[in-house]
Amino acid sequence: MITAADLSGALERNLRIVKAQTQGLTQADSLLPLPFRGNCLNWVLGHLAANRNTMLLFLDEKAILSEAQVKRYGYGSEPVCGDAADILTLEQLLAMLEQSQQAMAARLQTIQAEELAREVQSFLG
Repeated sequence: MITAADLSGALERNLRIVKAQTQGLTQADSLLPLPFRGNCLNWVLGHLAANRNTMLLFLDEKAILSEAQVKRYGYGSEPVCGDAADILTLEQLLAMLEQSQQAMAARLQTIQAEELAREVQSFLG
């Protein structure tokens, strides 16, 4: 079974890779369509944030996205094809990912192994 330290480390590595790969990119860059079937970077980052949002809720922490934002970037949502009122900026998405990391890391430092096992099992369905 994964430990709280393992999970926290994996999430931290994930964020570190995202930050390295997005360094120097603009909002316009994040909205560029791919030359193959797939979602743009903006949608992918929003999807990561939506999933981290779900993890936070399972850990009894405060959500980082509104319900509308989760719906916009959640599984099965429409692709992001350009700027629109419901599209978060690259800067906002990166800030939300950072915020989620801080909240999860703090919570995972205090969680008991048995509680984490229950939450992981519940999360995985």
